Amino acid sequence: MTLEQARIHIGYSVAYTSPARPGPSRQVDESGVIDHVDHRWIWVEYGPNGIHKTHPDNLRLAGAMK
Repeated sequence: MTLEQARIHIGYSVAYTSPARPGPSRQVDESGVIDHVDHRWIWVEYGPNGIHKTHPDNLRLAGAMK
């Protein structure tokens, strides 16, 4: 995901995959909702775990809005 894609999709669900799992078969580790985007990070609300900065390379759009 790019920062620009994330800006367009604030409020949408995303899937987080750990960078420790290489290749296209990386499994989804966690799901969240894009809260906001700054110059470097996508800030994702991971439910009770709160809002955390997440690198764009580790996210993909999951689809529906919150």
